[in-house]
Amino acid sequence: MKALILAGGYATRLRPLSFTMPKQLLPMVDKPLLHRTIENLKEVGVDEVILAVNYLADSLKKRVGSEYGGVKIKYSREAKPLGTGGPIKKAEPMLRGENIFLCLNGDILYQNNVRGLIQTHEKRGVTATIMLREVEDPSRFGVAVVDDQMFVRGFIEKPKGQVESRYINAGVYALSPEIFKYIPKGRWVSTETEVFPRLAEKGELVGYPYKGEWFDVGRIEDYMEANWHLLERFFMDADYSGVFKVSKPVYIGSKAEINSDASIGPYAVLGSNIQVDRNVRIERSILFNGVKVGRLTSICEAVLGENVEIGENVVLKGKVVLGEGVKVLDDVTLEGRVNVCPHVTVKESLNGPWNVLS
Repeated sequence: MKALILAGGYATRLRPLSFTMPKQLLPMVDKPLLHRTIENLKEVGVDEVILAVNYLADSLKKRVGSEYGGVKIKYSREAKPLGTGGPIKKAEPMLRGENIFLCLNGDILYQNNVRGLIQTHEKRGVTATIMLREVEDPSRFGVAVVDDQMFVRGFIEKPKGQVESRYINAGVYALSPEIFKYIPKGRWVSTETEVFPRLAEKGELVGYPYKGEWFDVGRIEDYMEANWHLLERFFMDADYSGVFKVSKPVYIGSKAEINSDASIGPYAVLGSNIQVDRNVRIERSILFNGVKVGRLTSICEAVLGENVEIGENVVLKGKVVLGEGVKVLDDVTLEGRVNVCPHVTVKESLNGPWNVLS
């Protein structure tokens, strides 16, 4: 079976991290989001993944390559953004011969396999079966209205107030080849507002209620929350005792150099080749590979991109996000939603909200 992953978006809500790193490569504790996705797909029989790429396509291809865990990886490159439906049409030649294929958004993390989605699609014999998830607050999402047989009858985009359904489009689809005739060629197409409503009108769209764990990691807050969930589920038993002070859950990558006076956690993800000096405290934060942290520094609720350098006696607190290669000089405090673009040197303290561009 083949799967198409929509990986061409600009990921504007994940800036400044996504200025230099495709969102599919953002670390989810010990591995990139894309690798977790491919592992889940492999469980249900997917042996080939097609990445629909546009923004940072060369970087993604260079880092990902042509195979992961025995699953082949191919690329469908868009000369211009094609939305969520256009990439499906563009990849049609690569998907020919498949009775069923999967399509999924590139910024979701789900933990249970989707075998039930595939089985439902096979049983119902429709053009598309979409994974639905019931949520308490659907106002951030598109809501699917279904009947008692789980046929999708319509959609409400980001509803306000009381709604008749709390099922949201969870971004994973089982599709039959008939889908291609519903998608115009060579232009930007939205599956959510153009393709799926047409299928719903014809009775060719079924919803599959998904009960497993699911995260939309398209925003910084949700990205962090997904990492905390993974820490709780898979890394509570990780043992780093006897070297420095640890408050679980914590993950620390290979070749990390952490001073014995440092305090790490709770809820801390430290990538590979990290350097942490003495009397440093890190909690509820994610540090990408190659980050260096000077002594007497405190980091809380922050995300630090690759190769960030933090000076001495620095305070980072409250949704601080630093792009790749940022340098923060000694005695600087950044507090309250401060975003710093890649390779900028921060010389003075800031109390957010701030977007530091240069």
